[in-house]
Amino acid sequence: MKKLFSISGGGIIIISLVVFLTHSSSVYSPMVTVLSTFLSIVMGVALITIGDLLERVRFLEKQLNISFDEDRHKLPKKTCPKCFTEHDFDYPRCPFCHHKY
Repeated sequence: MKKLFSISGGGIIIISLVVFLTHSSSVYSPMVTVLSTFLSIVMGVALITIGDLLERVRFLEKQLNISFDEDRHKLPKKTCPKCFTEHDFDYPRCPFCHHKY
């Protein structure tokens, strides 16, 4: 995906520069030519940046091992040392015997 955006963005930048150099002395107003070239270059850079951001997001998804399983909503468990029952790790006290951790 990054390659597609980079090629598209680079192509737009090159085409806009070629058009600017060939039409800078044409019948069009110089301001229109400069403005259209500037906007084309900005669009090309934006496409390259979007491709880079998409690649970074894909990399982070792989690094964080993001999955959409149901198990990700379950809390880890811990065992109370007093009554030996298993419960969610985020309790400050055992919900069964009220042992304080």
